[in-house]
Amino acid sequence: MQALLLLVPVLVLAFPAFLAGDVIPQATGVGFVGLALLPAALAMVFRRAVPSVRGLWFLLVPILVAVAWLASDGLTDTFEASRVLLQWITALACVLCGATLSARGRSFLVRGAIVLSLAFALVALFDSEHAFTGALGNTGNVSEAALAGAVAGAALAACGRGAWRILGLITFVVFLLFTARVPVLAGSVASAAGIVALVAAQRGRARPIAVGMCVLALIAFVIPFTGRGDANEGSAERADTSVVESKAGGVGVRFLIWKGSAAMSLAHPLSGVGTGQFAAAFPAWRDPREIERTTHGRRIAEETEVEHPHNDWLAPWLELGWIAGVAWAVFLGTVGLCAWRTLRRGAGHEVGIEVDAHDLALGAAGLALLVNALVRGPLLQNPASSVLAFSVFGTLLARDEVGPGRFARRLLPLRIVPIGSVLLLLVATPRALAFVKHGFALQRLVASEGEIDKVQYADADALAACPDSVLALSWSARIAEALHRGNAVVEEEWRRVLALRPLRIEALIQAGNHLRDDDPERAQVLYQRVLVLDARHPAALLDMGTLELDAGHPREGLASIDLLPAHRVPSRAWFEELAARLALSGVDDSAEAVFVRVDPALADPTAEQCIGRATEARKANRPPIVGDAWEARAHMRWARAHAAAGNYADAVRSYRQAVRLCTTHVVAPRRVYLELAAALSLSGKPDEARKQAGNLVPTPEDLAALPDWAAAPLRAGFEQDKK
Repeated sequence: MQALLLLVPVLVLAFPAFLAGDVIPQATGVGFVGLALLPAALAMVFRRAVPSVRGLWFLLVPILVAVAWLASDGLTDTFEASRVLLQWITALACVLCGATLSARGRSFLVRGAIVLSLAFALVALFDSEHAFTGALGNTGNVSEAALAGAVAGAALAACGRGAWRILGLITFVVFLLFTARVPVLAGSVASAAGIVALVAAQRGRARPIAVGMCVLALIAFVIPFTGRGDANEGSAERADTSVVESKAGGVGVRFLIWKGSAAMSLAHPLSGVGTGQFAAAFPAWRDPREIERTTHGRRIAEETEVEHPHNDWLAPWLELGWIAGVAWAVFLGTVGLCAWRTLRRGAGHEVGIEVDAHDLALGAAGLALLVNALVRGPLLQNPASSVLAFSVFGTLLARDEVGPGRFARRLLPLRIVPIGSVLLLLVATPRALAFVKHGFALQRLVASEGEIDKVQYADADALAACPDSVLALSWSARIAEALHRGNAVVEEEWRRVLALRPLRIEALIQAGNHLRDDDPERAQVLYQRVLVLDARHPAALLDMGTLELDAGHPREGLASIDLLPAHRVPSRAWFEELAARLALSGVDDSAEAVFVRVDPALADPTAEQCIGRATEARKANRPPIVGDAWEARAHMRWARAHAAAGNYADAVRSYRQAVRLCTTHVVAPRRVYLELAAALSLSGKPDEARKQAGNLVPTPEDLAALPDWAAAPLRAGFEQDKK
């Protein structure tokens, strides 16, 4: 019964309807697991089981540090912090429950893992419609969840008896077919490691079938490199865009992530960056080469994030500091040592000790999971594989007899630990339930297919469950954008996201976009923050470039745009419309520079040439802004010529024609208004000039850009008003 209660959460997650469409399965899944493990933990307590677990203290250290972090005020992303803490709590419960299993319970756990592995792999293999992502919505997650059962099945096929040998072999073969078909090379390598360890421990006593399975695993690893495992080529994993799965399994990308992770760890050695704060802190440490590879050379339009280090051995070092990291490494090392000893005992190297084939299967599966954790997140990121992994670890770490007299046992009575794990699960129940509600709400949001009312309701439900969800808050900001609720409202929505993830690039760019009209200086600061994180970010470069052009800095603006990758450089039509908008806004230097960028023949045209360009644009059915911009430029040239000749009344008439065209496309052509006000003042209409200028106060940049005849009266007039 204890083993069955451990398997039930994984069985539910194996149904595609539960997590397959979830955008944050690690949170929804761990929330469900936190609730579903309560019966197993309670059964352990009511059985009065007294687990004696090797290395348990080393597991408790990172849990205590995670709790300490959550009790502090040093965390920004509280959603991820509580998710990671819940993951640690479920890990502790699974280890303790696994350690209390009898021989029959361990056998049941192995057989259940085999059945679950077959279910996960088969569902994914026949899920070509969704790129073989299966029940968990992610090929890597399916591989992790199926790994323990596949290796256990291979061990039973090599060392066991009866019908389970056949089912075990079938499960292992199906698993390898899946890892080769997708491909997920980490799964092939980890499964091979488990079988190789089994063969090595046997020292010549292993059945030939075990050697054959090692060969099968090697073949599964090689197949993707032959060109026949391209089923997933051209499609990214749906739930994890942070690492592009290539034939090489993203190994190069992972090395770059680990390099950045090491630098981050050296910057925060003792305390780490905080429980669950990896995704919030890591953007400052991303390697530009990793970004280029992850975005396929900037061909992916969506923002990519590295949500975890893709190495469960490394994760606690980064988030909890080196003390917790050392303790965690010792714990995993103890698991590996116990797994190896189990395999050695099964080979008869310890006289008088018999080891059941199911225990050998647990030893091989434990080693495979440890290897897989070096390049993926089966322990701390995937709720389905985590339950199986820590339950297996518990069986391997369990002492056969509970002997008295140990200092650790006197200090911490053994029965306190299982009772404490139950209490922790109970305390975490409200948050676990909130994670499940949040995940189901976002599933409805994705399934709404863009219907704004359904999206609003679903996002509101997600925020009601978890007000600190970065994903739900980001959707709230996007909804505000879609409903045109105003720049101030939308900018505030993105600010709420930045309060949780200060380095989230999408939020920085979007907040800047909604600030640029009202407060371009603050927008520029936000774009600069993006470029500090990613110096080649196309959207930030383009936004910064256009902001510089709007400010009248053509050299800086075009230099920023010139840094764009060749395939992301805007079209000629985009440049032409940008130049037209700049011209209508009165930013002449920038407009001239962009027009020349479009066509060098457009440099410094006369008023008559501008009229000709306007006629050509309208005949060619170009956007109206282009023709109007050329006509407005003609009127501006005539106006300045009249003003330079002292004919200010004629200049006013030409300026009014220019203003009429400008205001058709631009809300407030600032410098055009200022020139008109100067002409009105010089034509003997100071009151009308003040009315025309309104609340506009010319900046030093404005005065430098205006003709001398216009700058002088504006400067004098505003100085007089100031007095």
